[in-house]
Amino acid sequence: MTELSANMVGADMLRIQLEGMPNAIRQNILATLAEEGARLTNIVKEEKLEGQVLNRRTGELQASVSFGVEREGDHDVGYISADTAYAARHEYGFIGTEQVREHLRKRFNITDQLRAYFGKMDARKPLSDAKKKSMMPFSVGVVKAHQRTVNYHARSYLRSTIAENVDHIEAALDEAVKDALAILSHD
Repeated sequence: MTELSANMVGADMLRIQLEGMPNAIRQNILATLAEEGARLTNIVKEEKLEGQVLNRRTGELQASVSFGVEREGDHDVGYISADTAYAARHEYGFIGTEQVREHLRKRFNITDQLRAYFGKMDARKPLSDAKKKSMMPFSVGVVKAHQRTVNYHARSYLRSTIAENVDHIEAALDEAVKDALAILSHD
């Protein structure tokens, strides 16, 4: 009977490298996710919410846009989100009934101003308080609380940004894995 034995030189080093590979790859992927998240967040804030999809009014939606990474089981998931009461309405649209609170509405009195300007009023007669009030540039009225039906079309600013950049994101993640493997192969 012939006996064969082999002794592998560097087996311990190979085992250490293989055990460290998933962690090194994960760290590179997390760093790339953070870079891509920052890039996507900037695109949303500086392009999509500055007129490309929506116009900035108060800046609240823009300020609420953020990126994060969560661990789900054995993998990491990057996400971009906006956290305002109306963020989802813009992103996904809304068809339904909404409650409108009681509020004040300004109404401009252009016709009274035009009459006064073009002299349809006798300038020699003193104006009554009621007439002076009607010549104010606007009047204020109360709009009572009510329901209204709306059909608000989606104006995607998050999903569209991801869809437009998916090739760049995939390429960056592929490069992160390749970089991690190259670093490990040189150690």
